[in-house]
Amino acid sequence: MPAVKSKRLLELQALAEEWARRLGMAEWTTINVLWANKKEQKEVTGCCYWHVPESLVTIKIDRAEPKKEETLVHELLHVLLEGHLSEARPYDELYERALNRASAALVRLKYDGRREE
Repeated sequence: MPAVKSKRLLELQALAEEWARRLGMAEWTTINVLWANKKEQKEVTGCCYWHVPESLVTIKIDRAEPKKEETLVHELLHVLLEGHLSEARPYDELYERALNRASAALVRLKYDGRREE
């Protein structure tokens, strides 16, 4: 029997699906959001895995991460930009910083746009 997702995790799942639509990621038909395990939480605030043959994305988020939506967008950007690769790029600090800036800007634009409507 699969584990039941918490209300917050279901909200993050819905946000991930919304952002996948916003980013034009229709080819990724299954996006799962899970809480990161303790080992993953020590290393990063979020991580993602993808499997091209099944169009599957799994995003793991640290429960304590305050900017969960930005982290979701950051991880989706990894898939958008690297999803054609069989495995993730080697860690690159400048690339990660660029994804951080892009994800923060996208989330800011989403909410700034709502204020003007």
